[in-house]
Amino acid sequence: RNALKPAGTQFRNRTNKPQSLKILLMLLTAVVILSSHLTVFAVNAPDRVNEWRETAITYPAAGQLVPAGEITVEWQALDPSAMYELYLDGESAAMTNLLSLNFYITEVRAHTIAIVTEIDGRKVFTGQRTFYVSKKGIGSDIVANLPNMNLSWYYNWNHDQPQNTPLEYVPQFWNGVGTEKMNTAEFTDKYSQILGFNEPDLQQESNISPQEAADLWKKYFIPNRNKIRIGSPVMCHSWLYDDATNTYSDTWLSQFMDLVDNQVDFIVLHTYCDDWGTGANPDQGKAFADAFLLQIDKIYEKYQKPIWITEYGLRHQSIAPGQPGDSDEYRANVVEAAKQIIQYTVEGFNKRRYVERFAWFPMNNPDWYDAWGSTLFTYDKENPQLKELGELYRDTGNPKGYDPDNPTPDVPIEGDRIDIEIDVFFLVDYKKKFGSQSSYAPNFKSLKEYLLCS
Repeated sequence: RNALKPAGTQFRNRTNKPQSLKILLMLLTAVVILSSHLTVFAVNAPDRVNEWRETAITYPAAGQLVPAGEITVEWQALDPSAMYELYLDGESAAMTNLLSLNFYITEVRAHTIAIVTEIDGRKVFTGQRTFYVSKKGIGSDIVANLPNMNLSWYYNWNHDQPQNTPLEYVPQFWNGVGTEKMNTAEFTDKYSQILGFNEPDLQQESNISPQEAADLWKKYFIPNRNKIRIGSPVMCHSWLYDDATNTYSDTWLSQFMDLVDNQVDFIVLHTYCDDWGTGANPDQGKAFADAFLLQIDKIYEKYQKPIWITEYGLRHQSIAPGQPGDSDEYRANVVEAAKQIIQYTVEGFNKRRYVERFAWFPMNNPDWYDAWGSTLFTYDKENPQLKELGELYRDTGNPKGYDPDNPTPDVPIEGDRIDIEIDVFFLVDYKKKFGSQSSYAPNFKSLKEYLLCS
């Protein structure tokens, strides 16, 4: 020690008063610091961290079918002052100190979410959660009694949820009645989006003029757009585009949109393949689907807003069952046309990112004798059974890998790595450092090797 002692330095005896006082002050300071951080130490306890890893993400659930559009990811806090980094589909998507974030997703497929935070300089990962995005829904007031149809949302032309189901319920103000609810937190906190008036362009439906609708819109809808997404009034046939003249027959919607300065979040439409005669050709189904998809493209070009189709199908068959002209051939042609409409429209909807959601009109009312070709399930409200068309709708357009009976479990992530063969976090970091096409990027044979090198 003396040999290394700098000139002029003297070692004090460990028992001298200045050194003892210094040590005492240090101990007192440590006690104060420890006392002020007891909560942090409790939060950072291993069992608390492990529990957070497994249970932090509260929405979406593992393997859940989630409706397309604006999707909220929610999670629990690990530490009151923690920051959270969210990885969506393997890419770093956001950094926040909040406990929920919205993402806009319309790709019908499996998606993944994982959350990373840092405690005492150490990264802590949730499990990597898989959820599935779907656009498919239905309009019905007996959804809770239906067999599984692989639906992600529903509505019932009303603003009161009729039954408690796992599906997202979207309310609608059919006409002006009840719109004052929009100004209540109870309503806007409960729902994330709402549909506008039902077919105001038809006398036999809500039958509201563009000016009347705009007045209600300015009073109740527009002031709440920062709280809830708002769909336009739902047009029936007065939105159609005429390809021959390159004009729109959407007088009602055009007038309304001008009056409210285009203040809607998405456009909502209805359409039907109508007026079937005795010589029904099953190929009319595909022809209708192609024409309808073209119409949707044109409407999007005009308004540049996402689109929902909340009613569509096949109706107005001129021959009712048992009536003159009814035959097995006629019925087979109608059913085949309906199948084609479902197959080709669903495929088209899923390919178009601007189409957020769609809902086939199930025609489950025995009074609609001329719409039997579109019926998805039997008329039994207590125990409805899927018909052939209902089974097709159930099985069409679902995201690959989705299995309601076997939800995809979370993939655990330990430390800074994920225990699967392909690590999305590793790939993201790797690309950031070296570039995906870099000729000089190191060729790591495994994630473990990469972590050791980095």
